[in-house]
Amino acid sequence: MAPHPVDYYVGRRLRSRRTMLGMSQENLGMAVGVTFQQIQKYELGTNQISLFMLIEAARVLRVPVTHFIDRDAIKFESENS
Repeated sequence: MAPHPVDYYVGRRLRSRRTMLGMSQENLGMAVGVTFQQIQKYELGTNQISLFMLIEAARVLRVPVTHFIDRDAIKFESENS
């Protein structure tokens, strides 16, 4: 099954912020309590990230949760429903 466009969008935003901070997938995973493979799956959109994990990632990456789910993601979803 192909990743849902919103999961893909959130994953790209996660990867973008992580790399902007110079953080590895392994370091982010350790900080939020998952493996680097799980972070990789979140970033690719192949695994859906839970709200709790998104909040944890936002805390570690020092951004509001809205950094990952903004108007563009919501607009995209409503246009494709």
